[in-house]
Amino acid sequence: MSIDRVNEEFLVIENKRLGDQNLAQTAMLDALVRHGAFACAEFDANGALVTQNLAYQERITPLLRHSNFRNYDRSCTPVDTAEKFWYGLASALEGSIHARILDWTANDGETITYKARFIPFKPSVAESNHVMVCLTDITEALDSRQQLIEAKHLQAIGLLASGVAHEYNNILTGVIAMSELALREAVTDAQRSHLEIVVQAAKRCTDLSGKLLAISRSTPSQNEPLDLREIIHETSRLVRHSRGVHLELLESVNSSAHIVVVGNRNELATLLLNLMINACDAMENRGTISLRIDYAQIVQPAVSLEPTPHVVVQISDTGPGIPEEVIPHIFEPFFTTKRLGKGSGLGLTTAKAIATAHGGNIEAKSVLSSGAIFELTLPIFAGAPTFSPSPFPIPYPSAKQSGHAAVIDDDPIVLATSANILHDLGYQVATYASAEKFLEDYTSTAQATIKLAVIDIRMPGMDGVQLCRRLLTRGSTLKIILVTGHTEKYDTAKLGQLHNVSILMKPFSLTALQNLIIEIETQAALKSDERTDSYQWLAAVSPRNPGHL
Repeated sequence: MSIDRVNEEFLVIENKRLGDQNLAQTAMLDALVRHGAFACAEFDANGALVTQNLAYQERITPLLRHSNFRNYDRSCTPVDTAEKFWYGLASALEGSIHARILDWTANDGETITYKARFIPFKPSVAESNHVMVCLTDITEALDSRQQLIEAKHLQAIGLLASGVAHEYNNILTGVIAMSELALREAVTDAQRSHLEIVVQAAKRCTDLSGKLLAISRSTPSQNEPLDLREIIHETSRLVRHSRGVHLELLESVNSSAHIVVVGNRNELATLLLNLMINACDAMENRGTISLRIDYAQIVQPAVSLEPTPHVVVQISDTGPGIPEEVIPHIFEPFFTTKRLGKGSGLGLTTAKAIATAHGGNIEAKSVLSSGAIFELTLPIFAGAPTFSPSPFPIPYPSAKQSGHAAVIDDDPIVLATSANILHDLGYQVATYASAEKFLEDYTSTAQATIKLAVIDIRMPGMDGVQLCRRLLTRGSTLKIILVTGHTEKYDTAKLGQLHNVSILMKPFSLTALQNLIIEIETQAALKSDERTDSYQWLAAVSPRNPGHL
């Protein structure tokens, strides 16, 4: 066989292979264009539709049904979506690639956003420009981007709120505790009355500070199984007595059963109070609040696709209702429809943040002139409930304490406040504005004499937790109270489990610090008695074999 014959056969085989490959690529491209997720169409030089894929036919053609390129006035600035579409087509027919964002409202009222690209091309050398139009649905991507922006915005607000609340709590600690100390020493009724007003006003500010911190926290702290019915009854009674409104409680669940949820008691009580107080304000304290408790099976996509049992608490009022245009904004921070000075715009935001942190949700509904409805859903605890025992009983101090104590805090107000309270209890107090300064003076003599240290967690340089770790050496009997206004960095529940460490949240009152110290001293005495009793018992049962102990 000649070389030319071999080459000819090779070329035939190669051409066939390339032809098959081109056919496969063409078929694949045709399938992609016809049935792809993006809408695609070809227009000729006169702006007439030549061909379209299935997505374009189903989604775009109906939206352009009452408009066409021939009737488009190119001399006018495009206003509506159809005009913007034809403007892009006209620009591409003139030879330039054009891209636009187009918003269309579908027949069902949903607004869909497309990114449209108008690409000119020549079907052949002799023909004028045709245009390939490709439209991609970016609605979901824009929604995700908007959610990310809102999340970042809320995160920034949370960080700001956290920082403001920290400084706020330092000031409130001084105001509350020192006012209570002065109240003990007040001589006349007028002095007591004035100081009581100061304490009440400061405690109202504490509530606002707590709302700011609730926004900055993403998860509830110190969670435990709780009976939600008990919290509902407690908050309902408080609202009924303080606001004087008529309150109905309707339960379609077994009244003798516990409704067990896992969470933080104070935060859930705050959530319910905020919703009920919001209803009271809407009714101007005249009307009826109805609370309905029910069960529901709800799917939580983030946890499982299987429906899980939830408790549903529906809080409705007989107020004027919420305007439809307001409902999308009522959970936004600092948004309020109340008159200036009547609301902070944080109550519903706080409630929403607490519900979300507990794995639940709050939705608002309203019928104008028929009141508002807020529906709270929380997941029900699946395990066997074990409720926390009653708090440690705290007696009022019958005698002064004694010994040396140290206060370490970089804020001069809190430093002076804590020192005054400890001094009032009978301690000899040394104050330090930094952890480093305290460590310089914490010699072997000081270690033998200082029995209590009150330490702020958040300090520049060495913080309170780092100082605590330095002080908790083996065999140390030093009692430590860590003071904090927020817990964005450390888990206070775990810190409170450390030996000889207690946690005190700012802003604290005179009574709170005194009671905590009394609790520490009482528990230390009980442990000392237990150790003595245990030693005597062991000695009695095994006097001859001390080596076995």
